[in-house]
Amino acid sequence: MKKILTGLLSAAMTVSMATTVALAANSQTKVKPALNKVVGYYTKNNTLSSSDQVISVASLGLDASSKSFKLDPDYKKSLASLSTKSIGEFTKGIVAITLLGDNPASYQGKNYVKSLEGLVAKDGSIKGTTGPNQSVYALYALESVNSSKVSVAAKYLASQAMDNGAFWYNYNGKFADDATTAWVIEALTLANKKTYAPVINKAFAYLEGGYKQDGSYDNSGFGGNADTQSCVLQAYAVYNKKSMKTKAVDYLLSKQLDDGSFSALNYTTGKEESNAYTTVEAARALGTYTYGSVYQQAAAFNASYHKLTKDNVKLSKTTYVYNGKRQQPTVKVTYDKKALNKKNYVVTLPKEAKKVGKYTITVKGKEDYKGIVKVTYTITPAAVKVKSVKGVKKGFVVSYQKAPKTTVQVAYTLDKKTTYKKTTKSVLKVSALKAGKTYDVKVRALQNGVYGPWSKSVQVKA
Repeated sequence: MKKILTGLLSAAMTVSMATTVALAANSQTKVKPALNKVVGYYTKNNTLSSSDQVISVASLGLDASSKSFKLDPDYKKSLASLSTKSIGEFTKGIVAITLLGDNPASYQGKNYVKSLEGLVAKDGSIKGTTGPNQSVYALYALESVNSSKVSVAAKYLASQAMDNGAFWYNYNGKFADDATTAWVIEALTLANKKTYAPVINKAFAYLEGGYKQDGSYDNSGFGGNADTQSCVLQAYAVYNKKSMKTKAVDYLLSKQLDDGSFSALNYTTGKEESNAYTTVEAARALGTYTYGSVYQQAAAFNASYHKLTKDNVKLSKTTYVYNGKRQQPTVKVTYDKKALNKKNYVVTLPKEAKKVGKYTITVKGKEDYKGIVKVTYTITPAAVKVKSVKGVKKGFVVSYQKAPKTTVQVAYTLDKKTTYKKTTKSVLKVSALKAGKTYDVKVRALQNGVYGPWSKSVQVKA
């Protein structure tokens, strides 16, 4: 994963630098050291406890899946049980899983992408959301996994603009919101910049109506803050850096503390203090300015993976006969008919493979390969040996040597019609057959739901 992350981030940097001559030189020189400071902050505070933090670290050009970072155990556990009941955690979790180098379509046995796409109604609305402030994150996630549902979801989201161009959250009614408006601008830009240009430009006009002399954006009347500022700057960074105001950037950078974090007003103390969420948003703003949208990066990661399927995994042997010893096949993984380097996948073998039964081997893609493939092999009961078959009146008696606690299946055939009987005894008497007719008889063991090989057929006259 690290290799592909590095390559794609380098590409993102190249595109960003080649396509934009953005801020005045003095602001550009300020952004880089501010970015480096917040990188240092996360490098020091390297335990990631939320999807927001994973997304921000990735936006800074860092590999959140590398050894430089560790996931909080509770957060890591939560990624395996994401629920659509919490749209924010669910959608951000999908993006985070991608940025951590895993496949959200096959994550610990769950297909989160299918669940995500299942939230998209026919009209493009997102089930379970109450407004654009929630549905925009569903669109981010859809874009991150290159879903075919992006178009219909984006179209519906664009239709939710208020008359003044703003997007809103629901609190006993629609409330225009700067941050939500900025988020939607980024999402619609990624969906189709040209198609949604009229909606986006009207949204920017709304934001500019709240631009203050100190460089802050505030349509709420409560005063500027680093959270809202970060969201607006992200929108400009994705849509058109040339329109970004130097003073607006300076306002955000004025909120950065010496340790690299960003401050917000603590309403209890009345003081500006370091704030984890504010740092998340500010870091994403600086990262988006430098590398482009993190959701675009996630989409690139998904598109870059080679998906492994069962066709790519071959076992040296799929059936073994019980011998009391551990038995397992060798695993060969190929792609485009070429053997993969072992650094591109991890093989998990069953812990116990001695008893009769079916066993699963799991192959999980790594680096630029994705997908989890499960293949099975079987250890069958040992063959049952027929000791004798004796014809009796209108039937026969068959005896055989079987292992303890083993069921035996007896098959007898006449004129291509086969009848089966099961027994746990070492002798079976079959009656009510056609007198004078010759039957083909064979036996096999059954244990733990697995059948052993058939014995050789023996003929007997009833």
